[in-house]
Amino acid sequence: MAWPEPFEFWRESEGSSPHWLGVARSRGFVTWEDWRREYFAPFRMEERRWTLYQVCDVLRTVPQWRGGPFQGWVENTYGDAGTSPVFRTIAERLTDAQRGYVDRLMKAFPEPTTVIGVLTDDGIVIAEGMHRCSAVAALSAHGGVELTTDFRIALGSYLPGRIPVIPKIFKGVTPI
Repeated sequence: MAWPEPFEFWRESEGSSPHWLGVARSRGFVTWEDWRREYFAPFRMEERRWTLYQVCDVLRTVPQWRGGPFQGWVENTYGDAGTSPVFRTIAERLTDAQRGYVDRLMKAFPEPTTVIGVLTDDGIVIAEGMHRCSAVAALSAHGGVELTTDFRIALGSYLPGRIPVIPKIFKGVTPI
């Protein structure tokens, strides 16, 4: 599959959210789509080959994936790790605001759900679905918890190296 299909999964889960549209507009973008296209350029989404996978053992598999290198997550949650940590670690370090959102997801996990990731030298790195993956990792840490959901990942083909930290993007402002 080509990039427009995973991007459509993303648009379905986030694109009509007043919250995310507000974030895009506060950063100078007219639409959610324009903001997200620019924000995730380092993943080189259009260059990837995409495959949709069903995740069978969600509570064992997802906590081993790595979080995306997003500036807010790096500053608030990751610490001094040289690479983005796995979600098992991220779930232990959530800020109060992140924890509140993750707790709500743990109580009412979206069904079905599709996250977006890219295969890198560090393994699977999540580009979209950070809070949902954190919720799965937190549920996994509780042990004995079941999660029955149709959980999928749209996985992009190998992207060599590491993805640099992605700064908060503002329209017309180039990060240095």
